[in-house]
Amino acid sequence: MFDVFGMDWHTSHDEGAEVLSERLAGWQERYRDVTVERRLVCDRSTQWLQKEARGAHLVVVGTHGRGAFARMLLCSVSFAVAESAGVPVTAARGA
Repeated sequence: MFDVFGMDWHTSHDEGAEVLSERLAGWQERYRDVTVERRLVCDRSTQWLQKEARGAHLVVVGTHGRGAFARMLLCSVSFAVAESAGVPVTAARGA
């Protein structure tokens, strides 16, 4: 068992991969010219996204948008990546 932050990373990775596949189902067939790299990592999100953005054409990050105070905290990753990425960054809010 690979325990990170009090969770079993292998179990979390498998569950995350399933959710990601469900959410992206159909989009790749619809937009065949768009290359999507699916990655689930256990790392510091801001630093990892900044590093990965170096070779990207676009970075998409999620946001919860739960109100003014929560938005200030939750958008810190989006903001940090947008400020340093050097490529377009879009923050997508969940449905």
